[in-house]
Amino acid sequence: MGCKQSSLITVFVLAATVVLPASLAWSQSTVPADIVSAGKADFMTYCATCHGRKGVGDGPVANQLITNPADLTQLKSGNGGTFPEDRVHMAIDGRKTVLSHGTRDMPVWGNWFKFVARASDPTKVDDETAEIIAALRVQGLIEYLKTIQND
Repeated sequence: MGCKQSSLITVFVLAATVVLPASLAWSQSTVPADIVSAGKADFMTYCATCHGRKGVGDGPVANQLITNPADLTQLKSGNGGTFPEDRVHMAIDGRKTVLSHGTRDMPVWGNWFKFVARASDPTKVDDETAEIIAALRVQGLIEYLKTIQND
């Protein structure tokens, strides 16, 4: 595992021990900067290839996909001015599908983040800790997405 990945996991583990017990949903004014930074790093690593570096759906592989990637800068405006956090969480995490929402067109990042956390050090990261890390990484992506909304 690379130094960058190890640093991200360290940020999420620290956040899990300090912030997670209080709440996963922060008001925008109290979101730890490290969570937003880590979310941005994950976005650039995992999401930008489809959604583009600015999140507008113009990533380098976007034209190869059957379904066009969403313009993630319009989530708030497309939801009556309120960021649809629950819907975005379900879309990113992907482990709880809603059949009425149709087929799944993007990877299940919740499983991937949990796998990466466990693989980082299987002797120290148990399933419960890996689940917390995965939840924090998903939340980091959500908090970053909130910062790129075109109001």
